[in-house]
Amino acid sequence: MPREYKLFGSLCACLYLELLGGGVYAFSVYSVYLREHFGLTQGQVQLIGTSGNLGAWLLLPAGCLFDKFGPRPGIGFGALLVFTGYMILWGAMTGILVPSLPVLCLGAFTAQHGCSYWDGTAVPMASRNFAGDRGLVVGLLKGFFGISSSVLTVVYQSFFRPSISFFILSLALVLPAGALVTMLGAHVTEKNPSELMLSAQEKARVATLGYGLLAALVVFVSTGSLYQRERGSRAVGVALLGLLAGFLALLFPLAMPRWIVIMFTGAAGRVDREEEGGEEEEQGALLAGHVGAPREERTKCGLLGSSMFVLRHRKFWIIFVVCVTVMGTGITLINNVGNVVVSLGKEGVGFYVIMISVGSTLGRAGAGFLRLGMVWPPIIAAAAQLILSSSSWYALSFGCFFTGVGFGASFTLQPCCLAEVFGTKDFGKILGLSMFAPSVGSILLSVVMATFIYDIHIPPGGEVCTGPSCFRFTFLILAALNIACALLVKVFLYKK
Repeated sequence: MPREYKLFGSLCACLYLELLGGGVYAFSVYSVYLREHFGLTQGQVQLIGTSGNLGAWLLLPAGCLFDKFGPRPGIGFGALLVFTGYMILWGAMTGILVPSLPVLCLGAFTAQHGCSYWDGTAVPMASRNFAGDRGLVVGLLKGFFGISSSVLTVVYQSFFRPSISFFILSLALVLPAGALVTMLGAHVTEKNPSELMLSAQEKARVATLGYGLLAALVVFVSTGSLYQRERGSRAVGVALLGLLAGFLALLFPLAMPRWIVIMFTGAAGRVDREEEGGEEEEQGALLAGHVGAPREERTKCGLLGSSMFVLRHRKFWIIFVVCVTVMGTGITLINNVGNVVVSLGKEGVGFYVIMISVGSTLGRAGAGFLRLGMVWPPIIAAAAQLILSSSSWYALSFGCFFTGVGFGASFTLQPCCLAEVFGTKDFGKILGLSMFAPSVGSILLSVVMATFIYDIHIPPGGEVCTGPSCFRFTFLILAALNIACALLVKVFLYKK
């Protein structure tokens, strides 16, 4: 198979694995049904959601499987888990299984843990196959993952509403089947990372087609979800499926106009050399700005970059702490946005969820496309929390959006920084270790801190907190923590 199709076949496989792995966000679609259908309390629903989140963020087994056996076993095992988990949920919803709380937690954990195998396969595979352009490609993948929640919402509205049980059964069948198809393009190159550099034409194709279609997808699902708020439209769903299929255009060696190539690469001389058939000059690591480490240090870390070595390395823990804070900040808002809206006497929770989702997608894609440094996610998250603390309608809208931007950017920059510091040897395990960060952030910032502050502001004899004070102190603490993380990155991560 020609290099062109093999390389971009792996890119398409990674993209669709990320989209299917976004099935972890399906919980937001059926969580209300669980509470109403089974008479669960909000705390019990949160427990089911937390069980699923723990499964989704447990990437270490997926990383170990990828490092040992390559991409295909992880994809297959993930498909088995997703099928099993959603079938458990479907069985509980239809009465085939006893709909107890442990059964629902088991189903959510199993289904979302299966999705983690797809994410834990796609990111290491792309990081290795596109080592010279890791930020550009991983940003596209994470943007695809970020918009998947809105994609699932539109699919449910178009084809399944109000039948939640049929939607869950479809997830059990369609998601694993789609993942198995991606095995056709899944492969890992054996080339040296220094040889893995996209040509100017290939880079322009990824930037134009990949990011262009992603931008169109963001606009489409945002407007489509709002359009179908009251009544579904199959035409919208069919158009969405067609747009998703459009990403297969990346497979074909379409020639980009010269001005587009120069615009996205900023290298007119390089374009001229490639058009004349000359050899490219090595450009070095494109993501050096992420960590500020000299090339000799990155090479040294890459040779020693085992999963045990990173735990003794200062820069791993700096990246980990930043991710705990920024990701935990995003999860805190996601988990509590409904209560925030109620406390301010507003309506339309779905609008704010979409704002977070769109912001997350733009953050994930933009961080890779613009090659941002690790200092930016905590800066953006801190600014968003200060905006939210003002407790106005406009503040809530903009705060949700920019919290999503910082939250999403951290998911793109995390693997990019780790690969730059430690190389791609044992990268699946390294990424798996670092992905404990959102779990730690969720527990410390959302479950413990935000819940404690919310509870102490509930009036005596009441059950619900109302007024700006319910979350203002939480937002201010989160802002302070993110500012501290930005200083930590600036002072220590960029230090040689």
